[in-house]
Amino acid sequence: MIRAVFKGLLASLVWMSVAAAAAPADIDELLETSGLNAQLDALPGVIAHSIEQGIAQSGQRVPAHHVTALAAQARADYDPTSLRATVRAALAALSPADVERNLRWLNSDAGRRVTAAEIAAGTTEGVAAMKRFLLTVASDATGADRRARVVALDRALHATERMVSLQRNAALSMLVAANAMAPTEMQRSYQELEGIVDQLMARGGIEQMSGYTQLAMVHTYRNIPDSALDAYLAHLDTAAGQAFAKAVFDGMEQGIFNASARYGRSLIGVLAELASETSS
Repeated sequence: MIRAVFKGLLASLVWMSVAAAAAPADIDELLETSGLNAQLDALPGVIAHSIEQGIAQSGQRVPAHHVTALAAQARADYDPTSLRATVRAALAALSPADVERNLRWLNSDAGRRVTAAEIAAGTTEGVAAMKRFLLTVASDATGADRRARVVALDRALHATERMVSLQRNAALSMLVAANAMAPTEMQRSYQELEGIVDQLMARGGIEQMSGYTQLAMVHTYRNIPDSALDAYLAHLDTAAGQAFAKAVFDGMEQGIFNASARYGRSLIGVLAELASETSS
């Protein structure tokens, strides 16, 4: 079952492709205007739903109350307040000038359109629609011009590489934490745990992840005109745009790493109870 939980967790993270110390009020404005607050608020529900789906699709017979407990624990361990704190800390390292430049972009017409699309894609309904799209659309079904823009956006955001890193570290963090709580005779070495995660990740590979990431962008920005994507790419070509994208990823990765460790520790209790019920 733990593999099904991992798969659900990893699937829930595919949409996350974004995006002197600054004053706290400016960071608050940046969190709100960029849509990060909305996306962080939605994330626990997205992860919980994906875990439920992962277990259901695994074919394993898991009692309904355990599935409910696993989903509820995910909502608690990936709470937005903790995630927001780590993202805020990363954003606080931006210079006031970089914050001002990013707010200017985010408040532009193109910036507002891009943000609205990213918020919609980050909801439970948005992620479900994206998964359906990824399962049904052909990789060559997108027009050449839009495909070229999406490839450029993937490269500008380093989205594929960052998504692979985020997923691997989240899964490894969860597994290490769960391993530490297990009985001594069941514990595995760190190298063995790395091997388990790498085996899970290798089934996709960087090329497949790149394809998924770019198709996810096609879906996310499907109603965004080319002119808005061109403006987004132009912003990402600036030092301020790159600084913001990196800060968001760094903060999000650290927050999810911490949350995954909490969830890994929580898993032990649920799995132990399930094993007890199964053996009795």
